[in-house]
Amino acid sequence: MPLGDMDLAAGVFFQDFGRAVTFGAQAAKGNFDAPAKDAVFGPSKVSDLEYRLELAAVSLNPFPVVGDTLYVDEAAYKVRSADPMDDGAIIALQLRKI
Repeated sequence: MPLGDMDLAAGVFFQDFGRAVTFGAQAAKGNFDAPAKDAVFGPSKVSDLEYRLELAAVSLNPFPVVGDTLYVDEAAYKVRSADPMDDGAIIALQLRKI
């Protein structure tokens, strides 16, 4: 059975692996990617500080915009960008931990 907009609205897509997201008084679930460990290349070390959160576009109203603060598993993050994926049913947020 294909995944539909009603499934996204009901939270079915993020049910199993979703992390708790809080924005103001609203709560939702979303897929959260944290940066991996630092990569070391000889004397150089590269750190990835980008956090990514994917949420159903209908999960929060209003939806977070650049500069807003939200919480993932009670840790605070600031929204750096919010971009729709494919048909816009899912929004990918780039976050910075604060």
